[in-house]
Amino acid sequence: MMVAVAMLMFPKLALGLSGFETGVAVMPLVKGDPTDSEQAPTGRIRNARYLLATAALIMSVFLIASSLVTTLLIPASLFQEGN
Repeated sequence: MMVAVAMLMFPKLALGLSGFETGVAVMPLVKGDPTDSEQAPTGRIRNARYLLATAALIMSVFLIASSLVTTLLIPASLFQEGN
């Protein structure tokens, strides 16, 4: 039941968050390379870029999918004023 609710809520949550909020929420969890230092965190920067690119890709897919579903599944007459 919990998985079903999560599957229903995740698209709404993903569409409600921008990449900034997603990145800020999980940025402290990004790990770097063992050779990273505070002066040169190159591995952590690289992994943060992967994180942000992945979040942008996921959100793009959900936005395009929601547009297609809206266009294909909702009859045009329901978009008229009063419906």
